[in-house]
Amino acid sequence: MVEVRPMQLECGTVIGVVVDLPQTRLLSINTARGYITCGALDVQVVDRVHPERDVIAARIFKVRTLEDLLAGRVESSTRKAQELGIVAGITGAEALARMM
Repeated sequence: MVEVRPMQLECGTVIGVVVDLPQTRLLSINTARGYITCGALDVQVVDRVHPERDVIAARIFKVRTLEDLLAGRVESSTRKAQELGIVAGITGAEALARMM
């Protein structure tokens, strides 16, 4: 199943995406500039494989819902995200606000 849901945050409207796969759930919350995602996607690989894209992304572990993603703490982020202050330890909601 795939769920795409607009979400209203203090910083504006974002789009939450949930993809249920066998034994796995992929989560992301997206802005026009970047996204936060669950631990299934290694954002550091994005930097290594496509450095020219300047992707703004952050990864958060141990989440099962979009609400968990907002409340969870960033574990890693891309180089471009770090330039915006999206660093390990801030919440997903804080990361999204810096992407807006």
